[in-house]
Amino acid sequence: MDLIDTFYDNRDTVGYILFIASILFLLYLFVNPANDLVIHIDEHYTLGLIQLPFENAWKLLVSDVHPPLYYLILMAGCGVLNVLHIPYDVVFVTKMLSLLPLILILIVAVTKIRRDYNILTMGIFTFAITTMSSCMIEFLTVRMYGWAMLFLLMAFIYYAEILKDSNRKSWILFTVFTVLCAYTHYYLLFSLAVLYVLYPIYLYFNKDMDLKENLKKWALSIVAAFILYLPWFFTFINQTLVTKDTYTTMKSVTIGTQINYFTFFILKQTSKLTDVIIFKILIAVFFILLVYLLFIHLLDFKKDESFFIFSGFAVYVLSILIGVLILTYTFRPLDIRYILPAIVVFWFAIAVLLGKVNTKLLLIIMVLAIVMFGTVGILMTNDNFNAHNKEASQEKNVLSQINNANSVVIYNSSFHYDCYHYTLNNTKEYTLKKLNLPYEEKTCTYENNLTKILEDNPDKDVYVWRLVNNEKDKQVPDGIVAEKVVNRGKNWLVKLDFDNNEEEQVTE
Repeated sequence: MDLIDTFYDNRDTVGYILFIASILFLLYLFVNPANDLVIHIDEHYTLGLIQLPFENAWKLLVSDVHPPLYYLILMAGCGVLNVLHIPYDVVFVTKMLSLLPLILILIVAVTKIRRDYNILTMGIFTFAITTMSSCMIEFLTVRMYGWAMLFLLMAFIYYAEILKDSNRKSWILFTVFTVLCAYTHYYLLFSLAVLYVLYPIYLYFNKDMDLKENLKKWALSIVAAFILYLPWFFTFINQTLVTKDTYTTMKSVTIGTQINYFTFFILKQTSKLTDVIIFKILIAVFFILLVYLLFIHLLDFKKDESFFIFSGFAVYVLSILIGVLILTYTFRPLDIRYILPAIVVFWFAIAVLLGKVNTKLLLIIMVLAIVMFGTVGILMTNDNFNAHNKEASQEKNVLSQINNANSVVIYNSSFHYDCYHYTLNNTKEYTLKKLNLPYEEKTCTYENNLTKILEDNPDKDVYVWRLVNNEKDKQVPDGIVAEKVVNRGKNWLVKLDFDNNEEEQVTE
């Protein structure tokens, strides 16, 4: 008992230790080779877009499937450096701009969260989001997920203040961050909808608050958010319709996929249900204990605190369920990265819960579990980084070697062109399909005959980008040999040449 009491009495020290650990892991990101590498193919798309002339970039992002704010942040950052005539590496600068939200989250944690809640809450929250294997790589990926996590967290923080004291400042800030969320990633609309729907329920059960007056503020927030989003609203509708016609729907969601969604707040996505099955069982037990702690302490907390923690749990669970029901069966399979912002909100709610409980033994068990999960998460994240960095380094070396006038590069789709044109702009470029670009493009020649391309370029090395496992891709014609050079996932750069002896196909 003395040991348990000692731990409980030194909760602040534990919180500081966890916070320091999160800072150390942040510093690790600054020295990771991924700072200079493109570790995800979607990063190529981002880098290609922001290096276009602004008019063309705007046309492309309007025709994209994401809102514009993240791209504008990157273009603004690079634009400032251009105006100041400061030389820079575009990959490194965009990586740092994508890592910036994590730095801001840690600043918010050490100031506002520590002040409004307690040190243990601060430590648990920052340790979780910087060590769990599901989150960290996305902060060092040139995509919008880091900013989405920041904006949804800030909206949730001011949602908590609205529950406590429905003042004008909190409503304004909540509405502003709601709009920023909507301009950053569409999936955040599901999480925000959960918060907006829960608030009237809170008012119904909390008789101490003026129902009519607060419903008016709630309605004004919705109207204000819609007005601020109106400039992009019709583009959003158009993108939704285009996406529905473009992506192939998935007829069913496997049990393994569903478990991936619900364990993702701790564990990275796994390919099979039985992968690290013991770890998944421990996560399930951890989640059950969290629900138990919330249930037994509901009456101990203030009404706003209990409902706030409950709302954090609801955002995570309902964001997944809504995504599975709506996205999977109408547009495309739910990309597991989409729920990362909801995970940050969930961990904040967990941290607030654990920072308030007085069940000493259970609190120690939960904190030790989080430390264990975080340690495993660090090891998994490091393994992931090593794998990504190895693949990215090989691709970077190959692309730099072939980006010259002696090379021909053939794109099999507009996506491949968008991703790789910016880094292969010194080559002679062809496309097997007419590019579906929203701006005029004059550097790429349309030619769907591979044999003719080879015949027209006898003194050049000829390469083609293609999805090897996509059965809709063109097969290599008779008399052409294909050699895989480098890949980014299933996207392979394949070298082509004539073969006078036999037909060879691109195979795994």
